[in-house]
Amino acid sequence: MLGRILLGGSALAVITVLSACTVSYPMGGGTGPSSQRPADVNQDDLMFVAMMVPHHEQAVEMSDELLGKPDVGPEVRMLAEDIADAQEPEIEQMETWLAEWGMNRPGGMNHSDGMMSDDDLDALQEAEGQRAEVVYLELMIPHHEDAVEMAEDVIAEGENADVRTLAESILESQTLEIAEMNRLLETR
Repeated sequence: MLGRILLGGSALAVITVLSACTVSYPMGGGTGPSSQRPADVNQDDLMFVAMMVPHHEQAVEMSDELLGKPDVGPEVRMLAEDIADAQEPEIEQMETWLAEWGMNRPGGMNHSDGMMSDDDLDALQEAEGQRAEVVYLELMIPHHEDAVEMAEDVIAEGENADVRTLAESILESQTLEIAEMNRLLETR
């Protein structure tokens, strides 16, 4: 399993290994007094939130990249707008939770198979018109599938009601978006 993590293994593998090793993120690190993680926030809740923030940020980055292109069709443009509009407030909510829990935001992690590489992002940046739509959809589908898997995991293993509610929302909305992206990809 260590090999899978080193090669960018799945979010589930990362959570499993980190939980088994009882690794937790350090408390505090901000300018104010550090708080204690609430009793109803377990390691699965924490890992989900800490991993989902950069995951969502990348989805917003990919959507913004596509939306900056002039020759993108209205259906894919609307989908990209919807993804960015939904995920930006979720990022803010999750960052608020991390701060309230007194947790440092992790950096420099390769979170999961669903995270896009620099080469993937370069391909999206370089693509134009319908090719940009195809690249976006081909990248965003596995990105969303990874988020769905992460949401399912925390629904099964997490303890925090607010995290569970967010995970259920992500599961529902991104499952629908995956179906829509597959439909759009078939027409291109």
